[in-house]
Amino acid sequence: MEFLVPEYVRYHYTPIPDENTIRLLSLEPAVNGPLACRMSFVRLGDKPTYQALSYVWGDPTKRRWIQCDGRWLLIPTSLAVALRRLRNKETARVLWADAICINQQDIPERNKQVALMAKIYRIAEKVIAWLGDDYGNAKTLFDFVCKLQQLWPHDIHKLVPQLESDHPIFQHRAGWKALGKLFEHVYFKRGWIQQEIGLAKEAIICWGNSEVPWNLICRMNYNFLTAHFDIIDERFDVNSTAAKNTDLLYSTQERYQRVTNSECKTSGETPMKKNFWSILRISRNLRFSDHHDVVYAFLGHPAAEALSGPDKAPLVPIDYSKDVYQLYTELAVKGLMEFQNPLVLSLVNHSGESPNPKLPSWAHDLSPGNNDYVGYNVERFSAGTDTPMTLSINECNTRLTVRGFSFDTVAECQPKFRRLNNNLGVSFLNKHIYEKSVFETIKFISAAPKNAVYKDMSPECIASIILVCGNLDTPQKYLAWYHAFRAQLGLKSDTTKVDSNAEGKFSSHLWIGNGRRVFRTQTGYFGLGPLVMQPGDLVCVLFGFYTPFVLRKVDGHYLFMGDCYVPGLMKGEGLRKWKEGGVEEVDIEIY
Repeated sequence: MEFLVPEYVRYHYTPIPDENTIRLLSLEPAVNGPLACRMSFVRLGDKPTYQALSYVWGDPTKRRWIQCDGRWLLIPTSLAVALRRLRNKETARVLWADAICINQQDIPERNKQVALMAKIYRIAEKVIAWLGDDYGNAKTLFDFVCKLQQLWPHDIHKLVPQLESDHPIFQHRAGWKALGKLFEHVYFKRGWIQQEIGLAKEAIICWGNSEVPWNLICRMNYNFLTAHFDIIDERFDVNSTAAKNTDLLYSTQERYQRVTNSECKTSGETPMKKNFWSILRISRNLRFSDHHDVVYAFLGHPAAEALSGPDKAPLVPIDYSKDVYQLYTELAVKGLMEFQNPLVLSLVNHSGESPNPKLPSWAHDLSPGNNDYVGYNVERFSAGTDTPMTLSINECNTRLTVRGFSFDTVAECQPKFRRLNNNLGVSFLNKHIYEKSVFETIKFISAAPKNAVYKDMSPECIASIILVCGNLDTPQKYLAWYHAFRAQLGLKSDTTKVDSNAEGKFSSHLWIGNGRRVFRTQTGYFGLGPLVMQPGDLVCVLFGFYTPFVLRKVDGHYLFMGDCYVPGLMKGEGLRKWKEGGVEEVDIEIY
């Protein structure tokens, strides 16, 4: 517990001598009694031997004392509990833990040490993922995981057995319940642990008094749960997405194949997720106590190091005293000007009443909880990529000037639909709450002018537009809805036979439509755009970018509303019209 300790007996940090040095704590052995440790400096270049701790800080107001070099230091309660669990009875244990080994009150030191964290976790002989007290779940869980492990040996030539639904393993309700508790744990939602586990040579999950290798959890996730998704999804509340994403975010092809018992066919050093701005998009739902860390937590990712170099300065300077919106703006400038990365603009999709006034409208607000997000893979489109990117940014980072053209004007927008409930199943279209939206949208789309550009509209495309409010989830969950939609239109649909082409189109369009609104242009195009868009906005093609964008003209310049999906404009059709002289290119100034 926290009690009053006089200032003269409190621990005071000695400054770290250079930028390649860290502190390590030697946790003194004990069975009971106060926590005690000794602190020492080590150079990372000397390859010191230690284990790194990965944990959730918890409530910052709850703290406890640890004796450090004979003096007293306040640390988070969650860390104190972890150290009590991890200390040996007879020998010291050498660890690195951020709340102790970094002087959190010294901002310059914190800046420098955070820049080293990728190395710290990469060099550690083991990373211990501490999940805290288990409340009776851990032993049940780990015993259950071992039972699953016994169903398939670690042999790359043996596939996961396809079990029948009446197999005894599916009767182990306590095991599945404990597994669900694990995957719901706040640990897997914390942003920094992505790096801490992702870069580890070896990692273990430590929950209460039980331990299990992280690789075993991953193998079960990839192999067993995936192979038996239908049975598990129907009977148990087990959502392993957070834990699976934790591994995939940093996974290399070699590691993925090794963990999943697959033949290794590549050299394996290239991360499966390569683009740094894609990493920021994937990690948007993670939790951070400091909004700077939305960026800083991934500067050690191989995708970031590929841009800056592993032994060079970080992609952007780490400075916790900097205004967070200045950081987001500088990152956008870096991505556009130095790397000319089209994803930088595709991240921006304003959903509020107007863009955040603390940022240029073309810079993405990366703050946790911000819903301005595009939930699809824009790299497959080529609305403007056949023409080189031409842009500039003024010295104060407020004005982006980019070459492109205005293609059309927004005539009408539909309101946002209510989000679908996953539990409604195939009967959802028969419910009044959705029936109105379904047919109003069909009417909205079909009310385009007589000279509309679409001669034939597929049921897959219409269905996906209607389901613009669909939740992001596994596409399989939407296939029953697709069949129900076809039945509503009077189209035959054999639900016993998979039409991969049609269902693939539907799933693809559905992902594009998440969290957007339907609009129609003056010349008869329709599409999906940001919630903040309104009639009179312009649909523009910018040279060098994947998708069209919605811009709003204000006093001779433009505000950036977000990107849009417009069938008939995603594969360079607008560029062809420009080359034929149908539209005029201009320099567009966006603030």
